[in-house]
Amino acid sequence: MESKAFDELKKAISHNAFHDSRARSTSSGCQHGTRVDEIRVIVDWVETEEIKKPAFVVIGPAGSGKTSLLTTIAQTYKSKNRYAAGFFFSGTDPDRNNDAYFMNTITYQISVAIPELQPYLSRIIAADSTILYRSLDTQTMDLLLKPLRQLRSDFPNFSSNGHSFVIVIDALDECGKLDDQRRVIAALAEVLSDGSFPFACLLSTRFDASIEREMSTTLSAHIDDHVILGKNGESEQGDIRAYLYASIDRIRDKHPFGERIPPRWPTTSDVQTIVEKSGGQFIYASTVIRYVESTKHDPYKRLRDILGISPGGHPFAELDALYRVLMSSVENLSAAIQILGILLVMSNPEFWTPSTVRFNFNFQEYFRSLDVKIVLAPLASVLKYEDEIEFYHLSFTEFLLDHTRSGEYFVHPRTCQKWLVSQFVPIFYGDLPHDLREPIRVSLSRDVHYLIKEAKPGTDLEQAINDGLALVANHPKCLPSEGDFDILPFVTYAFFDLLHFGSLLMCVFIPPIALRVDLLALQKMDDIFVQRGERFLALSILIKLPASFRISNSFLLFELCRTCVELQNAGYLCPVLSEKFWMHQSLLFFMRYLAEYLDNQQRLGQKVLLPQDYLSATLRCLWYLQSSSQQVLFLSFSSLSLMFLQ
Repeated sequence: MESKAFDELKKAISHNAFHDSRARSTSSGCQHGTRVDEIRVIVDWVETEEIKKPAFVVIGPAGSGKTSLLTTIAQTYKSKNRYAAGFFFSGTDPDRNNDAYFMNTITYQISVAIPELQPYLSRIIAADSTILYRSLDTQTMDLLLKPLRQLRSDFPNFSSNGHSFVIVIDALDECGKLDDQRRVIAALAEVLSDGSFPFACLLSTRFDASIEREMSTTLSAHIDDHVILGKNGESEQGDIRAYLYASIDRIRDKHPFGERIPPRWPTTSDVQTIVEKSGGQFIYASTVIRYVESTKHDPYKRLRDILGISPGGHPFAELDALYRVLMSSVENLSAAIQILGILLVMSNPEFWTPSTVRFNFNFQEYFRSLDVKIVLAPLASVLKYEDEIEFYHLSFTEFLLDHTRSGEYFVHPRTCQKWLVSQFVPIFYGDLPHDLREPIRVSLSRDVHYLIKEAKPGTDLEQAINDGLALVANHPKCLPSEGDFDILPFVTYAFFDLLHFGSLLMCVFIPPIALRVDLLALQKMDDIFVQRGERFLALSILIKLPASFRISNSFLLFELCRTCVELQNAGYLCPVLSEKFWMHQSLLFFMRYLAEYLDNQQRLGQKVLLPQDYLSATLRCLWYLQSSSQQVLFLSFSSLSLMFLQ
């Protein structure tokens, strides 16, 4: 049982957030001989036997080398078997740009470093595995602190070594939005104030007024000391200079065109120019080195290109000028901007994209159709492309998303979002293999719900859906009339699909009151009504509605009853859904929307059912109910029908 529970935890963590994960294979620690002073200060803080507060903070601007420094500390204490856990946030990685997996990941690593904790943790997960998906404050207490307290209670000497184990949390500023950051800071404050938490915690963040304010009010009581990077002092310039010379020696020895490099290349003046352009930012120097060491180009000429850049006057001028040179070398710029934009929008929680698209669109195949390897090859110094695309540093994505900095290379996120949303339509109407229906079904109702609320006339989302409809104009399934965006087909199809899925599940869990509705049979119903010259709404459903729910349009009731009779005549019965069934609320939401839709004259115009038509439609409903041999199933609808007669 304990092993199974621990396996459940292992499935609910962010592997990419580990200090030595494959996703971070390009993020090495500090080069030997650099950041000596900062490493010494942090190590001395960890090793001191004096009473101290449990947190240490590394602060610095983007690209100042915070991640490399924290990676080095993690590597140092991993080699000493005193590394408890780490979480390296990244604004461009959906697995680690929010707080969703934070506590699970930290807890898992601590339990691996301290195996004595695993039985306590496993019992908690085995008792209620939903703890893995609860709020961060709940997980902080139940998943981490309670097991630690129980361990300490059973083994009082467990924490006698003081803060001998180290936890590293990097790039707090890249953890989603401010609310995500506040939750993480609050969680850290809670664990650091608890006597059962025997770890030294090393944090890093860039300069950010909101984070600094939150830390000063919530976390400052637990912070013992800090270091500031990126001050561009003599020590920092010396580190960057040492990094450049070591990298140049490596290029001279290993580059395939090494024999072409002049013996005194580069000059001392060239190196000093790069140091000055870096302005204390290691990201500038490392990007220059990756650009120069390209095995397909002459290093001498590449460095000459860098030294010839003329920057502007804003704080990121030197770095932006370098990024513009790289982007100017891309031949198929439109394809590159689209690929980069899709990745940035999907990794940014600020921009909604349909889960249906995320789970089912084949992005790798689409990128291959754009010749992604050729298109992005000139950007090898700022990103890596193998099976997936990985950005080396957040500063490049910030450059792309700021039109005042990137100019003609600006990646317009709303344009990319519209393209992603437009792909929802062909996936929605597409005929997918059976094994792909499940992820679509899970995400479908959520996407349609969002579109109902947000895809108002004149919005980008409405235009995106129209763009998507143009992609499936010849699809045999029902499409909106006149080519204008209309949510009705999406709602009816989502309702139809959810109900079919529900009927199958209920056959398994509640056999006495649920019989299977065959999807193929329901699809054939479409042909029956078309042959009669009638418009068929995909509402092949029967739901046991709560007595308090009133259908606002009897035409909808009529369609429900008519379809049930046709199914009965065809040898199929409809399921009755329990109010406790997990999809009940979703089905009622769509039912309510459809009822309001059919009663809205502004939307339907002459097709709307007017009050004088209610009696006729209700009488036809009653006729169908009376002709049915399964009247007991339709009892709730009979009651609703009588409401229209009163």
